[in-house]
Amino acid sequence: MTIVAHRCGTDLFPESTLAAARHSLALGADYLEIDIRFTRDGIPVISHDADLRRLFGDEEKICKLSAEDFHSRRHIARPDFGPAFLEEFFDAGLGSLLFHVKEGGASLEKLISAVERRDYDSKVVFGVCSVRDAHILRNSDSGYRVLGFIPQPSDWRDFATAGAGTIRLWEEWANAALIEEIHAAGCLVWIMTGRLEDETVGYTTRERVEFLLAMKADGILINEVGFGR
Repeated sequence: MTIVAHRCGTDLFPESTLAAARHSLALGADYLEIDIRFTRDGIPVISHDADLRRLFGDEEKICKLSAEDFHSRRHIARPDFGPAFLEEFFDAGLGSLLFHVKEGGASLEKLISAVERRDYDSKVVFGVCSVRDAHILRNSDSGYRVLGFIPQPSDWRDFATAGAGTIRLWEEWANAALIEEIHAAGCLVWIMTGRLEDETVGYTTRERVEFLLAMKADGILINEVGFGR
């Protein structure tokens, strides 16, 4: 089973940091999931949220900040950590990466250009939230691997048709019949563990991992990588 460190892993270091990424890789993660957003001046940065309130105590939206302003913020719980730029992950040679593309369309095209400039094509999976963005990647003729962060379980076929070779299901959506159907279409299935409703996204137990494996899930997104190994 493929283990994806959700937000780079969160069990020891702040989420979406280089330290968390290295820790998760040392524990055996196969991929690092990072959420991509853009500053006002078009620099790709890593943040799950559209603003900095939860982690940095700042209500300002990332898209309104310059890259310099973004870089100056400090983590509330760990002031020794600041927010991360995508270029830092490239510079560190970290891969393989699963991009959760939060801003599609023209922003996705900027992200593709950044990947190509750094020759990272073979080290990334583009996780897209819309069929339109899956089409953009397919039409790029670069053979990018695409994962569909599908909005609803019934949307998987549209994403697969648009070129997504992997489908992300929420854990509560997963069942053996649906996974078998997606497999029959030639796609892999990665499960997002936990539940959005009770703020347990990414958290699970060894027993749940074994249950997902028994249903023939191909991978999981998980906060604490050690539970998946």
